[in-house]
Amino acid sequence: MKNILLSFVVISFLLTGCAKEDAQVVLKKITFTPDTLTLTVGDTQKLNPVFTPATFSTIAVEWKSNDESVATFSNGGYLSAKKSGKIWVTVKDKNGATMGKAYVIIP
Repeated sequence: MKNILLSFVVISFLLTGCAKEDAQVVLKKITFTPDTLTLTVGDTQKLNPVFTPATFSTIAVEWKSNDESVATFSNGGYLSAKKSGKIWVTVKDKNGATMGKAYVIIP
């Protein structure tokens, strides 16, 4: 009886341990706080996305402005306001699987 119980415990431990090792942490979402920004023409501001889970906060991302005549990005998430307008900026992980958006107003 002890051998059967011991075998059951060992098998349960092995199965549980394997399941935990196979689990992968996945980037669930990227957001901005606040999700609407206001800049002045000529300003440059670093945008700081919020990653969920936070362990992804150091991953490489791609930045994009939907109208580069209004504002453009430089390395590291710095947005430069070129002229008045309203744009959407997006940030995505390098695989393009997860994306976040912010609305930017330049009066």
